[in-house]
Amino acid sequence: MVGPLLAALPPQPPPCLPPYCQHLPVRAPPILTPPPCDDVRRRGEKRPIPPELKDEKYFERRRRNNQAAKKSRDARRIREDQIAWRACLLEQENASLRAHIAALRQEALALRGLLAARDEPPAPSSTTAD
Repeated sequence: MVGPLLAALPPQPPPCLPPYCQHLPVRAPPILTPPPCDDVRRRGEKRPIPPELKDEKYFERRRRNNQAAKKSRDARRIREDQIAWRACLLEQENASLRAHIAALRQEALALRGLLAARDEPPAPSSTTAD
């Protein structure tokens, strides 16, 4: 759900963003939802493969594993960038809403002052001649 202020933000990040937001892309792709994981996986003990077992099948598995690791790292980097981008946008929206609230409070204060001045009876004026 995108708030009205969030939707009205300019398409490029303004220069006033914190440094950690400057590298983020202008339009972030939809946020990926991480798959649910119930258990924590532990890495097994590293066992070196003897050279005589390094056949074509071994190298194919290594190649596929390296590709999967790269894909996983890239997906994680994208998710982290999306989270950082969303945090920047929410910080901007929060600042905008806080400024709006401050302006409304000032307006309410001024209106209360006008109401109080209207409801006060006029001060008696001196009608006696000196």
